[in-house]
Amino acid sequence: DPDELIVHEGAESMQRRLKEARDVFMFEFDQLSYSYNMKDPQDATVFQKELAKRLLRFTEEMELNNYIRACAEAYHLSENALRKMVGALSVRGTAAEHYQAPKKTGKSYEKKEDTSVLTEKLMLTYLANYPEAFTETRDYIGPEDFHDELCHQIAIRLYEQHQRGQVMEASLLNSFTDSAMQQEVAGLFHTSIPVDNEGEADRAFTDTVLGLMSSSYNTRMNNWQGDVEELMTLTKRKTELEQLKSSKMFHLSYQNTGEKI
Repeated sequence: DPDELIVHEGAESMQRRLKEARDVFMFEFDQLSYSYNMKDPQDATVFQKELAKRLLRFTEEMELNNYIRACAEAYHLSENALRKMVGALSVRGTAAEHYQAPKKTGKSYEKKEDTSVLTEKLMLTYLANYPEAFTETRDYIGPEDFHDELCHQIAIRLYEQHQRGQVMEASLLNSFTDSAMQQEVAGLFHTSIPVDNEGEADRAFTDTVLGLMSSSYNTRMNNWQGDVEELMTLTKRKTELEQLKSSKMFHLSYQNTGEKI
């Protein structure tokens, strides 16, 4: 808090911190880079194209040139290559707010994409069968963390039921008219995950929660449109996730090993 900072460290310290503060756009680019493995050529290419797309928001030539130069230096890129990439997007009439980041091709991308959806479905399975799954995680995740369209719709209804204090399969099924959606919902209530002991089960549950939080963070960060408040929320989320990974174990109640989850 600025007031507390001034009280404890003085006005000069506050002024120094303001002068040393990271430019908001460079901070955004830094956060974006964390979502990619820069040692992977494919990931690095996707990052560079996403970077070029976001640079299109700068319409003043001098400002654009300054940011291209700064980004090239910060991420060890060819300034000329980055400038050409930005120019190519501009010539094609690709507006910054509408440009879609290119997706990876090949099996590695498909596997990663499938894993995020499977994680969402697995979390829904926990929520459908265990009240503790809701009470243990409600301070960390919510319907907004489910980005698959169907999973998001199911999550909204599941969370509404949990907040009312009772999850009812029939009621949830009846909220969908499409038979395929109903089958998907029914499957959540009848999926079993074999576990050998409670410790292993809690670890699997914890991995699912943290996996969902991480996947949601990456999706929201990739779709970030420049809102500073949202960026601060995401930054807080990243810090929280890192802390949870090193210190938190989420627990469920099991009456016997191998119980349906």
